[in-house]
Amino acid sequence: KCASILHKGLSYCHNNEQQHNENLLTRAIKHEERMGNLSKARQLLGCLKSAKIEKVWRTVLEGALLEGRAGNAVIAKKVLKYLMHHVPWYGPLYLEAYRLEERHSSLTIACDGANDDDKNDDYSYYSPSALIIVERGLEEIPRYGPLWFAAFRMCEAIDVSKRDFDLPYTMAMMERATYCISRELLWKVHMEAAQVQERAAILAAVAAEKDYVDNYRDAGNSTLSFPTLNEKL
Repeated sequence: KCASILHKGLSYCHNNEQQHNENLLTRAIKHEERMGNLSKARQLLGCLKSAKIEKVWRTVLEGALLEGRAGNAVIAKKVLKYLMHHVPWYGPLYLEAYRLEERHSSLTIACDGANDDDKNDDYSYYSPSALIIVERGLEEIPRYGPLWFAAFRMCEAIDVSKRDFDLPYTMAMMERATYCISRELLWKVHMEAAQVQERAAILAAVAAEKDYVDNYRDAGNSTLSFPTLNEKL
């Protein structure tokens, strides 16, 4: 019944000005996807081929996200790249492209047989191509907060993967953000900085303990005596 109502509404959009009603068309595409009718959803998107991108870019974006959810990452990335060229001022577009790139990269690593610990650790993995997308978005809209926080996450992953627990890359990115991000989000940047440093301190302690154990084993010691907290300090 929902589909018939939406299609009936679209059938009334006869004149050129309303030929592609974005709200109705987007809802119809989402409905067909929920019902599992991907071919029908793609058919609806096909009617946008002759439309001006300035009038239908939101619906085209929905189509890209649909392809991404369907597992067609290559097609989705091509459409998102096209949209980033024509709608460079829309922040969520870069965010969706970054998420898709990161998901696709992590799936590729999983299929290649990466170590389970590496691919499940949010703070030791990042996608270089995803970082490029985020940087491109920050150049266009430097005040858009979600892109900065995505950048923080990836910079943290870079530092952790190099065992740079002082987080030079992450802290430099956060310093950049304080000059550009919306003022109402500055407090969140500082809170994120505190949380990042706390995570790094824990990882550094774990790494130090592991190195301590490994050194004793390499030396041929059968018993281990861990230093007390005062000795560590």
